[in-house]
Amino acid sequence: MLEKKNIWFLCPIVLIIISLILYPRLPEDIPMQFNIHGEANWTLPKMIGLWIMPCLQIVLLLWNRNKENNNAGLVVVLLMFIQLFVMITSLGGI
Repeated sequence: MLEKKNIWFLCPIVLIIISLILYPRLPEDIPMQFNIHGEANWTLPKMIGLWIMPCLQIVLLLWNRNKENNNAGLVVVLLMFIQLFVMITSLGGI
């Protein structure tokens, strides 16, 4: 059974699975920052852009694993939604 602390590790796993499913449909350059008009300020190659967020989530969870006041799970969920938003906008969905 998963402990409460370890349940947050499902977020990066889900994000990796979604990234693998959408990988062939995504453009070669993934937007990482948008200006006020919704245009991409800078992009990263698809191979790097998709894996930054799950790696960041795992590092954050491992770093905060034994802390008493662990809010890392909430940050991981927020990062997951940001990455999903980036992937959807890259597909032209929003």
